[in-house]
Amino acid sequence: MKKAYIKAISYYLPEKILSNEDLVKEFPEWSVEKVALKIGILERHIADKTECASDLAFQAAKKMFKEHSVDSQSIDFILLCTQSPDYFLPTTACILQHKLGIPTTAGALDFNLGCSGFVYGLSLAKGLIVSEVAENILLLTAETFSKHLHRKDKGNRTIFGDGASATWISTDGFAEIKNFSLGTDGKGAENLIIKTGGSRNPGKLNDIKFDEDGNPWISM
Repeated sequence: MKKAYIKAISYYLPEKILSNEDLVKEFPEWSVEKVALKIGILERHIADKTECASDLAFQAAKKMFKEHSVDSQSIDFILLCTQSPDYFLPTTACILQHKLGIPTTAGALDFNLGCSGFVYGLSLAKGLIVSEVAENILLLTAETFSKHLHRKDKGNRTIFGDGASATWISTDGFAEIKNFSLGTDGKGAENLIIKTGGSRNPGKLNDIKFDEDGNPWISM
C-alpha cells in the first residue's frame, strides 16, 4: 500500500496589518497590554477589499512552487479548504487550477471547514494517495474571515486574521501522514454561524443586537 507524506509547505499573508494599537484606537476601553495578555496576538494580517480566498491561495501556491521547485504540471489533485470562497459556484479550486497552470487532468474540490480544516485536508489527501487516485496533491487553505466580521465586533476582530497556506503531499517527503481519529458534534452550530447569504437566509436579517460589553451578536 502506498504511503502519503508532507513534502513541502509555504504560506502567504496579506500586506495589510491590524495591530493591537490599531484596535485600541477603535476600542479605547481596552489597552494594548490587555489584548496581548488575553489572546497572545500582537497583530493580524487582513485581506484587502479586492483580495479573496483564491488570491491568497494563488500566492501561497506560487511561493511554494518557487521555493521548492515544484512543477505545476506534476500536480494531479487540488484540495482547497475555505469558509470564505470566492463564489458559491464554481468551486474555487477549479478557478485555481486554471490560474496556476495545473493540468486539466487534475481533480479539484473545495471543502468547508474551519479550525479542523488542515487535519481533514491531510486525511483526504492521504485517502487519494492510498487509493491511487493521485500522487501529487496541492492542499490549499485560504481564509478571508475578516470580511465576515462586524466592524464593532471587538472580540472576534482581536482573534481572526486572513492568510493562506500551500502544502505539497506526495508518495515521499519529510513527514509521513499517519492515521486519524475524526469526529463531529454539530449541536454547537448556533454558536459559530453566518446566518445569511445561503439558501435558508439569502438576504440580510437585520437582527444584530449588542451585549453588555458592546459586542454584536445574532439572536437564534
